[in-house]
Amino acid sequence: MTQETTTEQAPQTEQAPQVEKPPEYVPLTPESLKFPEASEGFVMDETVRDEFLGLVNDQTLTADARAQGLVDLYLKTAKQAAETGSTAWAETQTQWQDQTKADPEIGGDKLEAVLVTVSRAIDKFGSPELREAMDLTGAGNHPAVIKFMYKMAKQFNEGTPVSGSPSGGAVSLADKMFPSMAKG
Repeated sequence: MTQETTTEQAPQTEQAPQVEKPPEYVPLTPESLKFPEASEGFVMDETVRDEFLGLVNDQTLTADARAQGLVDLYLKTAKQAAETGSTAWAETQTQWQDQTKADPEIGGDKLEAVLVTVSRAIDKFGSPELREAMDLTGAGNHPAVIKFMYKMAKQFNEGTPVSGSPSGGAVSLADKMFPSMAKG
């Protein structure tokens, strides 16, 4: 009789893959974020910061809703930044215009003539691109630029007729040759 060896194997049971538990959710706080310092020219708008934190910490939002909220927040802050820059530029231009009008050298009653002189100089020595650049940047409103251009323009102005009185009459050739000779 032959002996059969049978090896009994333990029945295999399929085990469910073990899923690691995600770490416990800890919401972000203002202190957990790193922003540039105010000394670097950055000032944090706390309202925007809090709205941002509200979006990223809201566990009830879907990923799509959270992403759309962040896009909307970005667009809102970009629009506010553009409006702030435009307002500051307009205020600066108004301030420069007021300073120019009040300047004792070029302002007041002299301003119109000064601007005409400067405009003629730009037309004569400049180019349409120069005028466009001055309009685009607002440099043409700054009193120092106007003073500089006015001083330059005066150097190139055409001369005016010389005033004087006609001479006392015709001088003879003898008088021209011997002016110190006594007449008489």
